[in-house]
Amino acid sequence: MKKLLLVTFALVSTVAYSQNECDALNIVDVFIHPVDQSILLIEVENSGEDIFSYPGFKVYVDDVLHGQEEVLFFGIGQSSIHLVNLDVPFVEGQEYDIDLELWTGFYSDQACDFSYTGTPYDPTDCFDGFLSVQYFGAMGMTYHIDVTNNFNQNFLDFEFELSSLEFEYSEAMCFPRGCYTVQVETADGQPSPANVVIAYYYESMQLWGALLESGESSVSQVLDIWDGCLLNIDDLASAELNLYPNPLTTSDQMKMDIPTHQIRSAQVFDLQGRLVISDLASAEWRIPQEGSYVVLIEKNDGVRLATQVIVR
Repeated sequence: MKKLLLVTFALVSTVAYSQNECDALNIVDVFIHPVDQSILLIEVENSGEDIFSYPGFKVYVDDVLHGQEEVLFFGIGQSSIHLVNLDVPFVEGQEYDIDLELWTGFYSDQACDFSYTGTPYDPTDCFDGFLSVQYFGAMGMTYHIDVTNNFNQNFLDFEFELSSLEFEYSEAMCFPRGCYTVQVETADGQPSPANVVIAYYYESMQLWGALLESGESSVSQVLDIWDGCLLNIDDLASAELNLYPNPLTTSDQMKMDIPTHQIRSAQVFDLQGRLVISDLASAEWRIPQEGSYVVLIEKNDGVRLATQVIVR
């Protein structure tokens, strides 16, 4: 991901922050929440002594406010992740010049400005986090976890024992775009003697979670990474998008029953959820390589339609 980060000093109304204090802040990354694309995550490190009391970020693109953080922190410690609810969404795969304003004192004083150039919504790579299973009981119990995606590929299949001494199992997971079913169950089918919390984390921030309640033997819940459930192959048979010919050859031009002027974007994904063609229109509605693909269309009214195509 291409990034350029600059820091500038901003004059404030009552609290003056020096250039050195602003320079002590490092914007590690700026990216769209993989589970909720209406949230922008700003990862910050602070190597200085000032904590920037009650901080909040405002996000601007071309002088237009895209979102503002709800103040939740007393200050910025050595590291923190800030959530900005977006009023204006970011387009997938598009590079932006973003201005980040850091305010303090519940937005009473502007402290620092940061300039960021990059692609905040980039689902082409897997999202690097870790899956955690936490046990809140005393008696030992063996559990089984199974993670599969919407193309019936298995990502994790493992048994482990949890007790008051070993109360957590965690596994680093780099999820590509996809629709995942996470299932946790007792290995012998007996009721769990205590609550078990299943969660997906980035650093210290929980992005997704599920609960196996005491007395239950299993829980299953969907984890949607980068809107990957839109590509659910089990639902494509009844999709409203009709492409023809299908199957087609690499030289065939695809046609559909939607006028092209009603289409905002058209993308092609392989069956692992990887983006193959980011702008199908510029490819003259052809797929140059053989294989099975998912074509995702977004109309001007925001409606998304998908179907599977085979290229021979």
